[in-house]
Amino acid sequence: GGDHARAVEMIGAAIRELPGHAVLHSNLGVSLAQLSRFDEAISAFSEALALDSAQVAALYGRANARWQGGDFHGALADFNDCVELNPKYAEAFLNRGGVYQALNQHHAAIADFERAAHLRPDMAMAHYNLGNALKRAGDSHRAEQCYRKAVAAQARSIQKQAQDGGVVTALLVHALKTGMIDCAVVTDKDDM
Repeated sequence: GGDHARAVEMIGAAIRELPGHAVLHSNLGVSLAQLSRFDEAISAFSEALALDSAQVAALYGRANARWQGGDFHGALADFNDCVELNPKYAEAFLNRGGVYQALNQHHAAIADFERAAHLRPDMAMAHYNLGNALKRAGDSHRAEQCYRKAVAAQARSIQKQAQDGGVVTALLVHALKTGMIDCAVVTDKDDM
């Protein structure tokens, strides 16, 4: 929190010098949201949008701040605008799907998670959320396929950062830490 609190101070000082700079207001919104000061974040993002209505990052930030602050309908409106301005914005589809889930609009959530996964096949969270939504909708078979895609996408992401021989260990540690699995049995090929 300390870094974001300091950022709020520094960005605030910069805004006093350059009040018409939309990106500064947007950056202020990001830092305020990280401090869970959602109403202030929404105001900062709104100011950025008043200065530059094409600021998709500010719109996305405000949508997330509204979502985190419990304003699901306001978040939905902002995410709708995000994907209208940028129809390839996978993260906006992913998070709009989360809002739909919160509103119990599962078919809309599934459609958005599918769109996010299509746009970004490497986005593990899109596959994972799609799996959860399908499971809630009673489609366990497709849900399992999505979970496998999520693990594969996460594995590819981790593999890019892992050293030779450490990929499996890195995957297992990640899966254990995130609660994807409760335990693992590991053997050597000679133990089989």
